[in-house]
Amino acid sequence: MAIQVISKNYSILRLFNKVKFGRFNSTRNFATFNFIDDKKTAEETVYFKKQEEAILARMLEKDPSLDPRYSAPSHELELYNDLALALSKFGLTDPPLALMEEVVLVFKNNGYSKK
Repeated sequence: MAIQVISKNYSILRLFNKVKFGRFNSTRNFATFNFIDDKKTAEETVYFKKQEEAILARMLEKDPSLDPRYSAPSHELELYNDLALALSKFGLTDPPLALMEEVVLVFKNNGYSKK
């Protein structure tokens, strides 16, 4: 009887030793792969975002009229040009599009029309 108890305890001790040395602890190794994959996808996203920004910058260098910040509707282009010229005299060389739209709206609401 005592031999059976010792042999059972010995098998339990062997099991604890296996766990201690990591034979059954494989879930910890798999968790690190998720972090590596997430890191790789984040790096790829940053890389492609930089590439897209470089391509867009080259496109805007070749044709500045593609820039949505400085483009105006064609039917109000003359008024935009006149206002941009007037603002450049006071130091606003590249006025933002939102400012230009607001000023044009004020002029239009007050009955201004270029003839």
